[in-house]
Amino acid sequence: MGKKYAKLVYNPVSGEGSFARNLDNVIREFQTGGWQLSLLRTLPDVPVEAMFTGADEDKFDAIFAAGGDGTLHQTVNAMLKHNINLPLGILPVGTVNDLATFLGIPDGIGECCRVILQENLTDIDAGHINDRYFLNVASGGLLTDVPHNTPARLKNMLGRLAYYAKGLESLPKFRPIPLRVMAQHGRWDDKFLLFLVLNSTSAGGFKRLAPKASIQDGLLDVLLIKECPFAELLPLFLRILRGQHLNSPHVVFFQTKELTIESSQTVHTDLDGELGPSLPLSVKSMPKALQIFVPKGR
Repeated sequence: MGKKYAKLVYNPVSGEGSFARNLDNVIREFQTGGWQLSLLRTLPDVPVEAMFTGADEDKFDAIFAAGGDGTLHQTVNAMLKHNINLPLGILPVGTVNDLATFLGIPDGIGECCRVILQENLTDIDAGHINDRYFLNVASGGLLTDVPHNTPARLKNMLGRLAYYAKGLESLPKFRPIPLRVMAQHGRWDDKFLLFLVLNSTSAGGFKRLAPKASIQDGLLDVLLIKECPFAELLPLFLRILRGQHLNSPHVVFFQTKELTIESSQTVHTDLDGELGPSLPLSVKSMPKALQIFVPKGR
């Protein structure tokens, strides 16, 4: 079997710099497995899509992304915007790796390299939102600005707990937002604390946000959390942790192929841990948009 070539996009600060420190071991692991790597280091103020040409990638057999959900998000946007139809390998070394966890990809550097070397591929859906793409979640409202307001040092020290600490800090100041949500089978005009458009079951470390979700069904799972008394937030939070929130009177849940979200206020969004577009949003599912290396049996 001939040698294969992959472009490896990596975030040097992910996981307290653990991937950068292990880069030589990663290169050796892939070379031993028959893969030659071309390295692309992410830069703080330059989006990954600006580093892709759409032509240079033709010489590769796959794209690998090493970092957290944000690095993965940027890499996917670069691939889809440049029409790069190559398999994607995920090396999850960030603070939050929701999609990798959902797909069963281990977070050990050596283990996730070996998953890719097995060359077991599966098709997954993506979401398209205005002029952007997302793999796991698009969200707005309560807590969605937490990843952008949490210092990198705190994330490296506390990991996911840093997000929870920052989230609790922001709760007393948050005010519900008026939203108009329109989908294939309904319309909702109300004040909401939060909206989530999910492609998998989990986001932000909550593993059962959308218990019915499949990343291969061509549907988006939508959660709208209604305005509710502060005293009822903790019980609702506990129900969400257990995946028992879909029948709550404070929750609207539905599945759809596409939807629009509008507001009379300025509302910013988060896409897979990256700052997203402001409302209004036009969102649709993109069935089988990507091929991903996953563990055998997934």
